[in-house]
Amino acid sequence: MTRCHIMLVQSPIDVLDYGYIRFYSLSKILEIDDRGFFSERNNVMGVDYDVTMGYMRKTSYIVVEKNLDFHTFWSLVAAFPHFTRVIMISFSPKKRLFDEVRLARLIMARTGRYVAVVSIYDPVWGEVLNKTPFKRLLTNDGTIKPGIGEAYILGTLITNWMSNSYIGYLDGNNLLSGTAYEYAMAFLSIFNTMKTFNHIMVRIKRSTKGWLANNHKSLRKVAKVSQIINDLVNTAISKHKGEYVDFIQTADTIDMGMTLEMAEKLPWVGGRCPGLFHLVYILERCWLDKKRWVRCPFAWLRAYITQVEAITPHALYDIDDKELFARLVECLGIIYHSKIADSDIKEKILSILKKYGYEEDEPPRPVVYPPTISVDPIKIMDEFEDKSEDCFIPF
Repeated sequence: MTRCHIMLVQSPIDVLDYGYIRFYSLSKILEIDDRGFFSERNNVMGVDYDVTMGYMRKTSYIVVEKNLDFHTFWSLVAAFPHFTRVIMISFSPKKRLFDEVRLARLIMARTGRYVAVVSIYDPVWGEVLNKTPFKRLLTNDGTIKPGIGEAYILGTLITNWMSNSYIGYLDGNNLLSGTAYEYAMAFLSIFNTMKTFNHIMVRIKRSTKGWLANNHKSLRKVAKVSQIINDLVNTAISKHKGEYVDFIQTADTIDMGMTLEMAEKLPWVGGRCPGLFHLVYILERCWLDKKRWVRCPFAWLRAYITQVEAITPHALYDIDDKELFARLVECLGIIYHSKIADSDIKEKILSILKKYGYEEDEPPRPVVYPPTISVDPIKIMDEFEDKSEDCFIPF
């Protein structure tokens, strides 16, 4: 039987089982658009052309953005597959938010596609979350703390409220908006291929190849931070496993996709490193503590974690050294205060931080929030949507 795929992804060449987790080695995208090839092939994953629309209608993409210029905002939304829902979590000030909502309305009028805009600073969040376990997200003035992890929690609540089955999380800090399509279709390809599993996580490895890797200073710095974090996680796994492992290539990713059933069972961390926290949490609860199976939320049905390397570089807007260093400190703090880090790993983390000028005795402990399954998202979102004057969540 011949098949036509919209995207073609190489099947993983290796698989490792850690307790209740199945990790897949890094896969490469073979073709972004494969619709011209109709021959049968082995060892590939993709979205069949005849089922794509069904998956798209069940998927929401959460995009974190701040003060994007209007061309980039438009092109980022336009890059997503048409039948998916795009939810922009905005860190922009209120005056800018007003223009972003106007632009979202214009996009919907011109294209018919779905796009929502929600401000992380909307004061109504304080009212609806103050009565829940998520009141820890709030600052003293009643607004949400401006972190990527906090924004992803809001996006998960919105997706659950919309009754979608799949969710993708993406960083909107991107000059090359077409990567949104590439990431989105990679998620759908894995969801389709592994549709018999309940708990699926897709983690994107951003490409640093091409001319941007030689000329774009910010990109090179981010790649260096990613390499530091990947090396530490692989070293920690190797020590527990008793053999060398270089399997994890997406430890610090913030571009990831999940089944909603998995996303709502995971706790979250505040700040800049939600993807790393999820990886460390799953390793702790579902591997190192595998004998205490009740601590792993995926023990009965297992968790399946895949990694996909993108083709197009993720070109960032300028990111200053202070912001990048803060992210490194947060990420290393997650590893440092976890069970996967022994004394040698902790000493190595402190050595790295001191090398970059960190003066504290140890990195800060992460701020951990409960999973969204601990609350009623329908009740929260009904109240939020009814009271908010700033959000744009079309029906």
